[in-house]
Amino acid sequence: MHEPTIQRLERPQEILDALQDMQARGMITSYGLAGALGEIKLIIQKFPNIAPILQTGENEWRATDTLIPDITFSALGQGPQSAFSSGRESTVTLDRLRSALHRRSNGVVLVFDNQSK
Repeated sequence: MHEPTIQRLERPQEILDALQDMQARGMITSYGLAGALGEIKLIIQKFPNIAPILQTGENEWRATDTLIPDITFSALGQGPQSAFSSGRESTVTLDRLRSALHRRSNGVVLVFDNQSK
């Protein structure tokens, strides 16, 4: 679920039951929450099993957090990006990617390149 909030998450137990049922029947392989870490923490406190996979921005979590995301984004840009922004130096990009992967060796970093080259 993308960008969930505790206020918008109606009937979370029914949602969790449906997701677990679909997973057991082979209809989906996994599920989780993606969005702002603060909101996700609130949801997980009330419903700990609703997010076996967690996705958030690279800059939203710290190594000391109890919730370590499985997937992050914005590790390379580290801020708002646009289709017309200039590219990064390759050494900076590689350093940021290495850092993101080092922080969570079993996780995933999503990379998107909007350059047409």
